[in-house]
Amino acid sequence: MPILYIHGVSVRDEAGWEAVETLLRRYVAPEIATDPENVSIKYCFWGDQAAKLSWSGSSVPATPLTQALMRSSERVKAGRERLAETGAKLKTRAVNRLKNPRFLRREDADKVALEFKPKLKRLRLLSGEKLSNFLTAAIHGSDKLSAKERAMLSSIADEVAHSPEVKKELEECESVDEEVRLLESRVKQKFEAVRHGVKDHFANKGSWARNVGTHLKEGATRGIYSPSFAATRAVMAVKAPLAQFVTRFLGDVFTYLHKRGNAANPGAIPKCVIESLIQCRKIQMERNGEPIVVLSHSMGGQIMYDVITHFLPEMPELEDIRVDFWCASASQVGFFEELKLFVSSSVEFGADTSKLVPHPDRKHLGYWWNVWDHNDFVSYSVKGVIDEVDDEAYNTGMDIVQAHVGYLVLPSFYRKFATKLKHSLANDSFRNGNSSGAQ
Repeated sequence: MPILYIHGVSVRDEAGWEAVETLLRRYVAPEIATDPENVSIKYCFWGDQAAKLSWSGSSVPATPLTQALMRSSERVKAGRERLAETGAKLKTRAVNRLKNPRFLRREDADKVALEFKPKLKRLRLLSGEKLSNFLTAAIHGSDKLSAKERAMLSSIADEVAHSPEVKKELEECESVDEEVRLLESRVKQKFEAVRHGVKDHFANKGSWARNVGTHLKEGATRGIYSPSFAATRAVMAVKAPLAQFVTRFLGDVFTYLHKRGNAANPGAIPKCVIESLIQCRKIQMERNGEPIVVLSHSMGGQIMYDVITHFLPEMPELEDIRVDFWCASASQVGFFEELKLFVSSSVEFGADTSKLVPHPDRKHLGYWWNVWDHNDFVSYSVKGVIDEVDDEAYNTGMDIVQAHVGYLVLPSFYRKFATKLKHSLANDSFRNGNSSGAQ
């Protein structure tokens, strides 16, 4: 069963890929294969063909505004949260609390004036998903782990967060501190129970592994006093300043549009995706027709849409390739289609004609789950633009900079992914009855 991951903008290496692969194998692969450990999970890396700045970004001015934006993202976030979540009295109490040094790490002491951290009432009030996100944030707060190791430990914490037994134990706790100690203990127990299966990955992290509970407690204690605790403040592997992100985003978009080519002469980036799908098709046939699943992120969605709607239909040698399930996370497909930027775009569809763009040919695409976040300012809905798409908001709970990649690190997202996939495969009447490509 092949699973293909197509990354988004501003990616220039494979950093973070192992974390995605780990979570896909843990949550998604078991829903479609009885031997998830043998599932082929491929990474379509096209960043080496993306935007290149000839003068190393000299055109981007280091203006006072840009510098202020880079320095103040945390203050902007804190201000937004104050207005949205607290009243004047709560604000006063929280600010006074922050002045107490025992709630802060020494290196954070100089940030007292910049952050606003009302105390979390009780962890037991969080749903399993939000508790999982909270624990994931604590784990990602450690700088002693690689991305893959954080992903593995996050999946362990996710099981604890969804455990009915742990939920009952949390109900009996009398304070937040007691809840943190309980979760610390349960995560550590679970970690020790499965550690023999992951010991190679922690071989050079023995100290951290032996003190997993201590590090979880440290991260969770810091998170308790954050106003965004319930929605998670996971520390992302990619934390480029907003200005740099926008520059690379636009650069990658323009480079792709200029160089994508067409079915007669595919550009390097769509060719990369096509070659990956050909490999997936080969694996599919070797494994008795198991479905092809694709996860795309950001600009990867537009690339995938072009491949599905133009390149595959117009290249006869690819007629038997079908993606059975596609999750487009944080994409701009809806926006691009409104601008008619795709090779297959047509003025036949739009508000003027009151006609939605049809779902891509079922011969090449089965189920399409389009996922976006209200906090992610560069993710777009396709509802009201493209027909028959499962279009859904997903709350990562992260700020406007982090939210764009938040989907990729949260076990709760992959849990939902797996549920959607299981349901879609069970109800894909087209594939079961009419598609020779997956038989």
